Amino acid sequence: MFWMLNLAMEELRQFIIITEKTLSRRVTVFFESRWNVLDLLALTTFLPGLVIRLNKNWDLLDVAHDFYVVTLLLYFIRFTSVFCFHSYLGPKIVMISKMFKDIGFFFCIALVYIVAYGVAIQSLIYPGITQPPFSIPWGVLFRSFFEMLGDPNFEEIGATHLENCTIGTEAQWPFNDSPYEKNTIFAIILKAVFMLFTNVLLLNLLIAIFNNRYDRVNRESNVYRKFQMVLVTMEYQNRPWLPPPFIIVSDIYILVRILINRIWRIRKKNNKPDFAENPKNKLQLEYWENLRAMEIIQSQENRKKEGSKMEFSAVAMDKTINTIIDQQNELNKRCQKMEKMLEKIAEKISTSTDDELGLK
Repeated sequence: MFWMLNLAMEELRQFIIITEKTLSRRVTVFFESRWNVLDLLALTTFLPGLVIRLNKNWDLLDVAHDFYVVTLLLYFIRFTSVFCFHSYLGPKIVMISKMFKDIGFFFCIALVYIVAYGVAIQSLIYPGITQPPFSIPWGVLFRSFFEMLGDPNFEEIGATHLENCTIGTEAQWPFNDSPYEKNTIFAIILKAVFMLFTNVLLLNLLIAIFNNRYDRVNRESNVYRKFQMVLVTMEYQNRPWLPPPFIIVSDIYILVRILINRIWRIRKKNNKPDFAENPKNKLQLEYWENLRAMEIIQSQENRKKEGSKMEFSAVAMDKTINTIIDQQNELNKRCQKMEKMLEKIAEKISTSTDDELGLK
């Protein structure tokens, strides 16, 4: 009990130190780790067993023992987290966790066929039988599930002793006799079709899904291993230095240190004197204010100087551009004059050549 109390306090501490602001975001971050989910499940299954055990109800002692067994099983599974650092076993842990998700999707498909076959068999062999209450769920779900795994279970439908089949609703649970001999034959045919479909098709589909998941994780095994090492390192970086059940000592130390720091800050804030009441501090404050004022004035003057320099450079650039434009206009005029002179020279040359040709 003391050990489990330490583990519960450690889970609470891990939830408190999450830096997210909203409660929903904290819960999301907490449950992102599959190990936190396992720890919480183990604590949840341990608590009912503890309550039953402390009530000293010896009739329910076996129920408390069952809860303890489930808790022990979950903590054995939790022990596999030590393999995350291993280069070969670490990726395999990732494969197993991802394969559990694939099984969930697979059973969504398989449940349709299981329920369909279970309802058909139950209505054929045991119509109208409702006692005990769990006989119908057993016949519809569990019998079909075990048959999907390869258990023929012929004796429950009377296939191994047809001569003992009874009429009506005389059969008692567990059903070793079939109420209807004719329906038993048809039930055997349905069983053969169901087992052929589930064992050959659905289970091979599940194996193919697992094979695909194995190949995908194995290709990136080095990345998964490093990622797991980072997660485990971050987890144990924030953990106390003592292992359970002595972890309560470190928790008490952390709590006392937080309280001392909080009290010290409050006292320091309440006993803090006014800074301006001390003459020396007042002079320092005035000196600092004057210094800051001079810096602000100097910065404003520097901005004005920079602005005037930019204005002067802009005016000078405008003058230069105007000078260049005037020079370009002057050149254009000279070019036009030269073109006119060339045209006159060309006219004179053409007239002189015409006169010479006329004299000849």
